[in-house]
This record gives sequence, structure tokens and C-alpha cells, in this order.
Amino acid sequence: GRAEEARLLIQETLDRNRRRLGADALELSMDYNNLALLQKDLGEVEPAERNMREAIRILEKGLGPQHPNVALVQINLADTLQRRGRADEAIAVLHQAVSAYEKTYGPTHPEVARAKNLLGFALRDAGNMPQAEANFREAVRVWKATVGDEHPDVASGLNNIARALQDQGRAAEALPISTEAVAIIEKTVAKDEVIERLLYNDPVTGEKYTFEEDVPFYKHQMRLILGSNGRLDPTSIGDYIGIGGYSALSKALFEM
Repeated sequence: GRAEEARLLIQETLDRNRRRLGADALELSMDYNNLALLQKDLGEVEPAERNMREAIRILEKGLGPQHPNVALVQINLADTLQRRGRADEAIAVLHQAVSAYEKTYGPTHPEVARAKNLLGFALRDAGNMPQAEANFREAVRVWKATVGDEHPDVASGLNNIARALQDQGRAAEALPISTEAVAIIEKTVAKDEVIERLLYNDPVTGEKYTFEEDVPFYKHQMRLILGSNGRLDPTSIGDYIGIGGYSALSKALFEM
């Protein structure tokens, strides 16, 4: 409910940094990206795309076209393009992001898996099921190699493979893959058990943290736009109403 406040803060920071540092300062790239993410969440996809492209321009000029920070914003841009019905452009941008991550981290890294998984979604939306399946499989292979066979990301990737197979009329092949995904969820999520090897490990102190709010990086931050993330079901209108959603509409209809 504080989206406009956040928008004003980000825009004010962007304008101040642009005046102080110049139009090509690297610091501006994250200001443009953060503003674009907020605009995208508010459904303002055209200005969101414009600001993401400006962030990419600045990053490519300052860091080079295959820097991982460029890939990060490219992934955001690809999602925005998909929302605008431009799947082919999104696919091209995601290929660039995959290439950048592979050059930086090598072919077996969780960020590579995440980018390939997103590329799979874009290909699926474009109707290219065989290539979507191939990218989902590669994402799962990398996740298994980096975070382990029982990580929830693996379960999610397996479900993506199964759906791609079903969409190609290969239900018999999809069944054992779906079963494997369910087994992982039952073992790691449904039992509500803490899995020690999946906890965040502080690279400096070596301390492990169970809860996000205890991680030093997040401890002193206050969420604005995503403040209710993790506390409600994003598909439930009842949950949204429960935290004050549509209160302004209700007031306009019945109190004014």
C-alpha cells in the first residue's frame, strides 16, 4: 500500500544522482532498474521497459555487455517483454543473459540454471516446447550439480519438465518426473523441517541463519513494495483484502 511513496523516493534518488554524477554514472543503473521493477509491478510496462533499457545501456557502457549485472537487468527486461506479448524479443534477451552468466561463472552455476529456467518459460510461451523442455532439463541438471538433488529449485524444475512433456503429449514420460518432484517437496517442504545444508551460510563468520530477517544483509532493511511477500498467497484475493487491499475502492463506492 506504499507504492507511490516508494516511487517518489526512487525517482528523487535517481534525479539527484543524475544531476550529481552525470547521465552515464553506474550508480544510476540500479536506480533505473529499481524504478522499472516498481513500474512493472504497477502494470506500467512501457515506462518499465524504457527504464530497464536505460539501465542496461549504462551497465554495458561501464562494465561491458557480458557483465553479470547486465544479465540481471536483462532478465527483468525479458519478463517485461513477455508481459507485453513480445516473446521472441524476450527469448533473445534471455539468451544474452545466459551467455553472460556462463562467461562469468562457468556453465555450472545456480544463476545459469535460473536463467535457463526462465528461458524455458519464454520458449514455452512462444510455443517452442522441445526447446523449452531442453532448457528446463539443463536447469535441473545444473541445480542438481550445485545445490543438491533435494533442493526445492530442483522440484520446481522437474515440474516444468513434466509440464513441457505433457504439452507435447508425452504424459507417460511426465509421470515419473512429477513423482520425483512431489517426493522432494514432501521431504523438504511439507514436513516443515529445517534442512541444515540449505541454510544461508555467512561467508565471513560461517554462521548459519534459518530466517531471512536474521541475515545481516537484510536485518536492517525495511521492505516497502514487497512487505507482505511470504505472508500471503499471491493468488488469493482474500489474503489481499485481509491486509487492506481494495480499501480505497471500498471507500469510494460506499463512503463518499
